[in-house]
This record gives sequence, C-alpha cells and structure tokens, in this order.
Amino acid sequence: MPTMPTGLVPTVAAYSHDGPGGVLRTETAGGPSRYSVEYDGGTQRFSVTLVLDAGQLVLWVLFYTRTIKKGAVRFGMRLDSGLGTAEHQVNIVPGSYSATRTGGIVTLVSFVVEAQNMAYGLSDAAVAAYGLSAAALPAGFTPTVAAYSVEGAGGAVRDGIAGGVAAYALDYDRGLEKFSVTLMLTPDEFAVWTVWYHRLVGKGARSFTMPLDSGFGTAPHLCNIVPGSYSAARTGGRAMAVSFVVEAENMAYGMTDAEVDALISIYTVLGPDADALLARLERFATLDTLVLNF
Repeated sequence: MPTMPTGLVPTVAAYSHDGPGGVLRTETAGGPSRYSVEYDGGTQRFSVTLVLDAGQLVLWVLFYTRTIKKGAVRFGMRLDSGLGTAEHQVNIVPGSYSATRTGGIVTLVSFVVEAQNMAYGLSDAAVAAYGLSAAALPAGFTPTVAAYSVEGAGGAVRDGIAGGVAAYALDYDRGLEKFSVTLMLTPDEFAVWTVWYHRLVGKGARSFTMPLDSGFGTAPHLCNIVPGSYSAARTGGRAMAVSFVVEAENMAYGMTDAEVDALISIYTVLGPDADALLARLERFATLDTLVLNF
C-alpha cells in the first residue's frame, strides 16, 4: 500500500472531522426516541489542507494522479483521529479535491479523506484502562455556555383557517428537546472523549447522563446524541471543539401539578425576589441543615 510522501503533512489549524454514522433513531410521539447501533465501527471524514511550495506541489501531483489514482487507491496518511497522530489507511472522497495558489509561491491543496478511528483498534482491556463509565459524560466535561442552544419539544399542531384564527391543539404531551452543545477539549481530554464516544456509548446510541440546563439550572439529564450532528474541529492548533446535538426531556415534566402551581405562585407574589428566596432555601436544605443535630 502506498504511503503519503514524507513532508506532506496536513496543517493543524485546518483540521476537522465528522461522526462515523451507524446510529439509528426512531421517533416516538410524546416519548423518548428509540436509538440503536446499526453497525459498529464505520469511517469518519477528515477535512485536511496541505500547504505546498513549488517542489512539494510537483511531488504531490505525481503521487495524487499516478500513484493513488486521484484517491481511488487506498494509501497511508498520518492523521489524528483522537488518540494522537498515527498512520491511517485512507481514500480521498470524490469531488472533495481543490487546489488554490496563494501569494504566487504556495499552493493550498484541500480534500476530504475517509478513515476508521483508531479507537476501534483498541483491545477491551485498553478501553477499560481509561476507567470510563458508559452511564455518564466523562468527569469534568461540561458544555461551553456561549455555544448552547435549545430547540422546542414539539407536540403542538396548528390548523390554518382562511381569514380566521388558526386552531391549535396538543398532538402529544411531554417530548424531547434538542440541545446544541460544544465541548472544548485538550488533546488528552479529546483522547478520553474519543474512547468514550466510539467504544462506550456506541456513538451516542446508548443513553447517558450529561449536565444540561433545561430551564431550572444545570442538572444531570438522560441524553442521546442525534445521528449526523457530530463534528470536531481543531482550534488554535491544539484544542478540539467537539459539537453535537443531544435529545433530553425537560425537567419540568418531572414535577407534579402541585409543585408547578406552587412555583408559579411564588414567582407571582415575589417577582424578582423569588430567585434569592429559592437560593436561600436550597442553601438551608443542602448545607445549613448538615450542621444541625437532629
């Protein structure tokens, strides 16, 4: 198998990849979607850029056109799929290739390759050595607040009436909301994430708990990763921005009708002072009472 010529290395700043696929999602009206692993493993697509001078460009053009037949022939290329830079067996995705001359002496060659993540080559013992749990997001991994958005749970329908007020109805109660989140990870953290994502939670098909804020402050929510929403991109040369969408049920559905009415009443009476009261009650219940001798 041919190997990428020495010296032709993807620029670190222009480096990203997507998820490997293989997760099925079946919607259920008013309830959690059903997730399953269609197939294990799978290839990811890595978007890479080569910065080539005149001599390197000649070498690349010969390698690309004659040796690997425009990417149709599988070849070895050094990539970082999460566990450090190592040789991966790749092909170039048809239609992804482009070359742009910049400054008269440098050419930027960009293309997308498909390769399998190195996490699938780890033994079960090597995976276990990470000490991770499939039940929860790795400790210390928290979504960045700035890159955080929530989509509605659905379940309301609207029937338009020409010239009149539209009729609204509830198709189903409850339902899941979609949370768009981003994790900023160091290389070591990204290695942990790679093993956890690919080997423990089946690329998001298996449910796990994750700290989210669905309106009542940050708390653990039971989640799945929506298929096709995963991406990871190198930023600043080292940090990896890992983005994906999870589905989770709003904590409001875990409250009784009495609790809902009581909470609304408190805010109606106290207005902006309600937050301070509730925070003081939480402190009393979780901290102050610990020093009391009942």
